[in-house]
Amino acid sequence: MQCFGIHRFLWKYRLPWLVGLFFFVLIPLALAQLFSPGKLSKAHKHLEGLSNCKKCHIGGREVDSKRCLKCHTLLKVRIAKKLGYHGRMGRRKVMKCESCHVEHKGRFFAVVFWPKGMRKFVHWQTGYWLKHKHRVDCRKCHKPSFIRDLKVKSHHRKWKSLRKTFLGLSNNCQSCHKDPHQKQVSNNCKKCHSEKGFKPAHRFDHSKTRFTLHNKHAKIACAKCHKPLPGGGKGALRFKLSRTCKSCHRDSHAGKMTTNCVRCHNDGGWKPATLDLATHAPNRFPLTGAHRKQRCAACHGRDQSKNIRRACVSCHKTPHPSSFSRRCQTCHNTTSFLKSKFSRNQHDKTRFPLRGQHRKILCAKCHTPAMKAAAKRRGGSRFQIPRNRFASCTPCHKDEHDGQFKNRKAGSACTSCHKEEGFKPSQFGIQAHAKTKYPLHGAHLAVPCSSCHKKSAGSKGVVPYRFADQTCKGCHKDPHKGRFNAVIKKKGCKGCHNDKDWAQVHDFRHELTRFLLTGKHRDVACTKCHRMKRRSNGRVLPLYKPRPTDCAGCHKDIHYGQFAKGGTKAKCQTCHTTKAWAKAVGFKHSRARFQLTGAHKKVACEKCHTKRRLPNQEEVTLYRPIKHKRCVNCHQSFHNQKRRR
Repeated sequence: MQCFGIHRFLWKYRLPWLVGLFFFVLIPLALAQLFSPGKLSKAHKHLEGLSNCKKCHIGGREVDSKRCLKCHTLLKVRIAKKLGYHGRMGRRKVMKCESCHVEHKGRFFAVVFWPKGMRKFVHWQTGYWLKHKHRVDCRKCHKPSFIRDLKVKSHHRKWKSLRKTFLGLSNNCQSCHKDPHQKQVSNNCKKCHSEKGFKPAHRFDHSKTRFTLHNKHAKIACAKCHKPLPGGGKGALRFKLSRTCKSCHRDSHAGKMTTNCVRCHNDGGWKPATLDLATHAPNRFPLTGAHRKQRCAACHGRDQSKNIRRACVSCHKTPHPSSFSRRCQTCHNTTSFLKSKFSRNQHDKTRFPLRGQHRKILCAKCHTPAMKAAAKRRGGSRFQIPRNRFASCTPCHKDEHDGQFKNRKAGSACTSCHKEEGFKPSQFGIQAHAKTKYPLHGAHLAVPCSSCHKKSAGSKGVVPYRFADQTCKGCHKDPHKGRFNAVIKKKGCKGCHNDKDWAQVHDFRHELTRFLLTGKHRDVACTKCHRMKRRSNGRVLPLYKPRPTDCAGCHKDIHYGQFAKGGTKAKCQTCHTTKAWAKAVGFKHSRARFQLTGAHKKVACEKCHTKRRLPNQEEVTLYRPIKHKRCVNCHQSFHNQKRRR
């Protein structure tokens, strides 16, 4: 009985209970679901609550990446400097934080989304390639002890996230690896080592040190000279060594001989000992070059009694005329007489100083045997070239332009466009091109010279620089196939295009055509009507002519031929305009067969013009034909019902 009384009480006051349940239970639950789809992660839990939503979201539920960077200031700086993964991913992707960092999935949900897992992350996108031994677990490098950036340390210590961050590492080897050499060598580890492994140091080149290895020294193991460092750990060797022989080798002479071992010995072997040729009259006549290979008797005679002078002509015959200096060592050396040591700097003191590529040319390229024969006839040397031969470039170089510039004014020789540093690239620049008959403007400034000045079948292998036809058709094919010849004849291609951007038709006026653009047609992109079409030559270009000018040529007939029946040819513009198609502002019911009078004027159109489904499942509003000759075609007869009664 008591339970029955409670039920009666609840039923009697059911309306207040339901209202209270709706306002105090259901609505708060719905709002909580709307404004908080789930708990934030542990890192963002301090941002929970409706009052903090606008710190991350704008416009309802959209995340504003700019607001993310207000807190993540370290990433903001790296993005501005285009450093790291975020700095290289592009502005569009970096401004969509939510694509990789998903929130509202719970306290322990991982905020960072790895598409293929953290181990398969493409590390080169950060700007640092992982190769060979560096391909290890991420956290072996990205750990707090390796972080060198103080700003990263202080920031992540504040939020207790040093073990989670991937920022703050340095590219230097010393930031992760201990220096086993104890600062004996350069900090640039890549000079000797690579990611393949610390040993062997395959990049190390002993020839670049102060002690180059030759002969026997090249075959000795490194550890024979470079002993382990005391307390240096595994792989730590002593590299700072003395370069004297006694620092490694025992003195077999017990100090009785000079300490300059190289006077008698060399690194080819201790035996046999040879006399150092440098000790042969070191001040008066040291033996060098080919002199080192000569036997003593060749110069001093069998009995060593021949008197030797220092001058070269005392032993050698000179091939030069008397006008040349007798100081043979000025041009030649003892290594080879044919390889003159006459330097480029010495040549600069002649009438033809060597510049640019001329400094790299062999002497025999200019001082040829043919020139030697001509020099003999005039009693000179092949090294004495007549002045008129090097007054211009053409006596030695072929005219690559085939006489195209032979009529140029005086002073505009080859050097006006080319330099001795190289024939290419030409020094003829944009400023010089502006003084020609065809100055460059717009997109032509970005076109490489070789795009216009290139060899063709009719140029006989010569690059053309003078063109008879300087119009657009001289270089460009007509993509319109002559449809606009009338316009081109009057205004040229500039009637519609300019040389800044050909694809954008800047000066074209559609009012000059047979189809005026009005209403919504002004907002339609050109390519909507002038669609791209593949031409016979394979190029895909927009189609301008011929194009339809009636509505049916572009638009689908949504009336499905209702106004084309009965022999009538109703045009779309009779009822519709280009401003707003949905409102048939031009339609007047007075022109229809059924005139609206009386109460018919207040009836909604869809009451009579109902929607029907065609056999092809298309839904269409029925306008024609509609039975209207008799009232009973639309209205139910009230009088017939009375008669039946």
